[in-house]
Amino acid sequence: MELLRLYCGIRGCADTNSADDAYTYEKRFSNIVYRMREEIKLPELNVFTFQLNRYIVYTCVRGRNKNWSIIRNAQRMAARKVPGVYVLPTIDAVLSDMIHNSASSNLVLGERLARQVLSILYQKAIWKGAPDLEKAIWKESKK
Repeated sequence: MELLRLYCGIRGCADTNSADDAYTYEKRFSNIVYRMREEIKLPELNVFTFQLNRYIVYTCVRGRNKNWSIIRNAQRMAARKVPGVYVLPTIDAVLSDMIHNSASSNLVLGERLARQVLSILYQKAIWKGAPDLEKAIWKESKK
């Protein structure tokens, strides 16, 4: 009998403090996943993580808001590249301060996570998936 089928966690907030941490987040996150699976001898362990929410206050630490976007994208890409990794967006969750999800948002996100897990691990058709970018085009301003 398999006792452990998934790991769920939130990661990334502290990595927004520097551009170096933000730009290396995807590789480091992937390494953590592979290392954890190796250490506990469960190579098929599913990993569910919450994507960082938004950062709503202008900061005196130049570029920190950009770092949040870089990490959100890295989390999205890790879910595409690392088998058995799933990310749950939180961008629409209400915040209780400039970065933390409110208690009511955490309840909603918990329900979404439960639907995601039931759909992916137990083939219950109750999770439609999160929206994802297919491509983006940069257009210069006509100012």
